[in-house]
Amino acid sequence: MSLKLKSIAGALSLLAATAVSGAAQAGYFITPYAQLGSGSDNGYVANGPSSGSATVQNGGEATSDVDMTAGTIKTFLSFTGQDVTGGDFGQAAGVFGDRVTFTAAQGSAINFGIDFDGLIYGYDDEPGLDDNFQIGVIARLRVFDPSAGATANNFAVQSGALVSDDIVLDFSNPDYSFYHELNESLAGSLVTTGGVNSYDVFVSFSIFSAMNGHPASVYMDFLNTATFGITADPGVTYTSEAGLLGSDITPAAAVPEPAAWALMILGFGAAGAMVRRRRAALVPA
Repeated sequence: MSLKLKSIAGALSLLAATAVSGAAQAGYFITPYAQLGSGSDNGYVANGPSSGSATVQNGGEATSDVDMTAGTIKTFLSFTGQDVTGGDFGQAAGVFGDRVTFTAAQGSAINFGIDFDGLIYGYDDEPGLDDNFQIGVIARLRVFDPSAGATANNFAVQSGALVSDDIVLDFSNPDYSFYHELNESLAGSLVTTGGVNSYDVFVSFSIFSAMNGHPASVYMDFLNTATFGITADPGVTYTSEAGLLGSDITPAAAVPEPAAWALMILGFGAAGAMVRRRRAALVPA
């Protein structure tokens, strides 16, 4: 496995691990998680508050905010490699899971989706130095029948998902300066058997960067994202174990116009690298 894939797989493994904190299956949970070098903040809570935040300031800033009522995961990451204590890796991630119960006529369609948007910009003093400067965005959507046994511990790799969609965006080894605006979606649907049906829903979103010794800076602003939503055929109603999931969902805010960021990116130079996107089945290393 290449070093690049190890870095991405490592971020995936870490995101899965932060959702657990030693807990067994719960009716619902949230996990805001932030890490910068040797500093970390894990806000895992099961069957408790429906929103929470995690923040680390350690030569930069990593922030995550999870709100199940709004259906949102908001993340922010900004640092320069040599300024961080205890290593030049940073991550801001959020996860939530809930059991959602639908009442519907047989054959009714239920649609699950996540919209996320944001921007990435930065500066690499020595592009291509050792081909190991990693920048990534990872999003997951999973829906299971409760009999599948998916939990905060295993939902990312558990088999039998009724809905499964992933996005892995890789911006590694950028040019001298770089700027990317993102507007992406995950989605999936299922058809009910009629009557009352319950499903376990899991959403995760993560941004991360590993400088790997590069004298580089990165700024990743995803404070508008990710927004989860449910739509269904007429007549379908639903509630959740938390009694909150999606009860106050609003559309994700649009990506700011480039002009609004002009003053902020002057120090980083002109836009650079091309966006490479791939969807993959994700298996932690």
